[in-house]
Amino acid sequence: IAADPTRHIIKQLNMVDPDEKDSSGQQTPSRALHIVGADKKIKLSFLYPASTGRNMDEVLRVVDSLHKASHHKIATPAN
Repeated sequence: IAADPTRHIIKQLNMVDPDEKDSSGQQTPSRALHIVGADKKIKLSFLYPASTGRNMDEVLRVVDSLHKASHHKIATPAN
């Protein structure tokens, strides 16, 4: 979680939602979730509109899948 009251960081990272605006008319950031592995590399990035909530079941499924795949050569499709 990062605080960015000036919106400098979200503009630098191209995380500005082009369609969503706050009550003052400024563009809002997209929601982002990044999972970084022990090797300090990004393993997963979710980027979705500010109006959309996270599905924590899916986040946990992905974390579990990444963990299993890092220890075994397996694929873990959904469902």
